[in-house]
Amino acid sequence: MSRAAWLGLVPAVVALVLLRLPSLVEPSWYPDEGTYADIGRALAHGAVLYRDVWDNKPPAMYWLTTALTLRGVSVPVLHAVLAALGAVGTLAVFILGRRLGGGRVAVMASLTYALLASLPNFDGDLLNAEVVGAVLVLLAMTLMLRETAPRPQVAVLAGTMVAAAVLVKAVFVVDLIAVAAVPWLLASANGGRPGTREVRSAAGVVAGSAILLGGAALALAFGGSLRGLVDVLTHADVDYLRWSNDLAGAHTRVALALLTVSRLAIPVISGLAAALWLVRRGRSGPAVLALWLGCDLSAAMVSARGLTHYIQQAEPALVLVAAMAAAAILRRQRRAGPFVAAAILVLTWPVAEFALWLPRAEVAWAQHQPAPSWEHHNFGVRELPAYYQHGWQRLTGRISADAYAATFPADMQRQRAVVDLFQRCSRAGQPVFVWGTVHWAYALSDRVPAGRYPSLGSAYYIDKANEQRLLADLTAHPPAVLVVDAPPPPALWDMLHHRNYAVISHGVDGEDYWLAPWVDHSCAQS
Repeated sequence: MSRAAWLGLVPAVVALVLLRLPSLVEPSWYPDEGTYADIGRALAHGAVLYRDVWDNKPPAMYWLTTALTLRGVSVPVLHAVLAALGAVGTLAVFILGRRLGGGRVAVMASLTYALLASLPNFDGDLLNAEVVGAVLVLLAMTLMLRETAPRPQVAVLAGTMVAAAVLVKAVFVVDLIAVAAVPWLLASANGGRPGTREVRSAAGVVAGSAILLGGAALALAFGGSLRGLVDVLTHADVDYLRWSNDLAGAHTRVALALLTVSRLAIPVISGLAAALWLVRRGRSGPAVLALWLGCDLSAAMVSARGLTHYIQQAEPALVLVAAMAAAAILRRQRRAGPFVAAAILVLTWPVAEFALWLPRAEVAWAQHQPAPSWEHHNFGVRELPAYYQHGWQRLTGRISADAYAATFPADMQRQRAVVDLFQRCSRAGQPVFVWGTVHWAYALSDRVPAGRYPSLGSAYYIDKANEQRLLADLTAHPPAVLVVDAPPPPALWDMLHHRNYAVISHGVDGEDYWLAPWVDHSCAQS
């Protein structure tokens, strides 16, 4: 690629710098990042994943945050990695766009991706599992689309990248279909019939995925975590999907089940149908993108919670499809073409919003509830100017850290109070516990949770038996400090009184906390 061709990447790079720099100074406010950090630090202290610390996701994000927090927890470090992932993703979109549609497609796709994947109303400022998995799948697609039938070793490498994405979040398994289908779609669109080379390439993708997943399973088995992961995949995730899609209520179960199945099937079937139609017309690149987008839209809508970061999985394919369509309009219409092309690129925004809104709307309709709000974000569109204003003020030192933290939707004062309490009344690596949810408290204080659940969120409440498991953990590993942030069961009171814990009423940001008898109670007066 010539130097002039690389200049087409400049608009996307400028957008990345302007939109992502404020995220480097964000406080430790986001719950999911806090869970990753809490578990990552616990693993660094020797905890066993899915036994001593537990969450309903595959292991890769916890391994990643363990590595990123070995020298201590730093939000700028996490977000610097996020910015690097955004840059790699933008570069991969640019390269794919150039291969599939030329320089014009590359410029439009990379710029649109840089915008869509960076904005905080789509959680672009946060290190979520979806952005990591999406970049891995992007790299796999970049490898597979280098030639009609990639060599087996290249296909194996692409397969390992898809498997790595699956280890980040299980729904990326649908991308195995899209990536493995690339050789068949390319050969068919070019007028040939898939032969031995194509079969070897597709088999290489599957083999690469199997090798990495098998290796991860062995590592988990040796570490004592495999049984817990199997429970996550076969029990906890199933319960989570039933809960998030509200399939527990008998009066709406059938309707919601049908809506869920259709919501997941229609994008895949539509993507496959579009791919076959494009193959017959010799359009290999668009055919690959159609199937890829269908698979990822389906994955983004698995859960009816419609959380913002779900759509990050579909963003690469979405912007490439939009850029290909916009380029086609520009070739055919010289006068109105630029306006129509710009409108197509802008439409990626409402399409992403619709994919997040539809699952929530289906649940509301089945339950005879009003339609949900269009936006379901930490920061809505109207809040974007204020977000960037405050971010740049913080970057330039024109606003204090406390004033900046107050602009985020989290109780930072309570978090700081709990962290300070843990550090005063316990030692590094010592078990402590929050009965409730104060994200980041363990990681920032460098303490480990005495029970397997770092926060009592959805992963805890979907199974009633989890309360007994947690109480057993606290009995086996008594915490030096226990903060009561949610209504506790009577059995917890009994345990604390039986073990002679001392209660400090309203001692940490208005909440009660308990000190173990071996703790110097003078720390409560500090």
